[in-house]
Amino acid sequence: MLKIGFGRSIKPRSFDYIPRFYDPEKERLQENIKRFEEEKANQGVFKNLIIARNCFC
Repeated sequence: MLKIGFGRSIKPRSFDYIPRFYDPEKERLQENIKRFEEEKANQGVFKNLIIARNCFC
């Protein structure tokens, strides 16, 4: 038989979940900036190599 009580009831569990806002446009922008910075750094290295190879010192 089912017992019905008017005393203390069981409360549902609560979790400490904090929803976060996902912005795909911002993520794409950050990836583009990172890729640009890597290309810029590599471009400087390649320029130095080209200059060093063309120098007939």
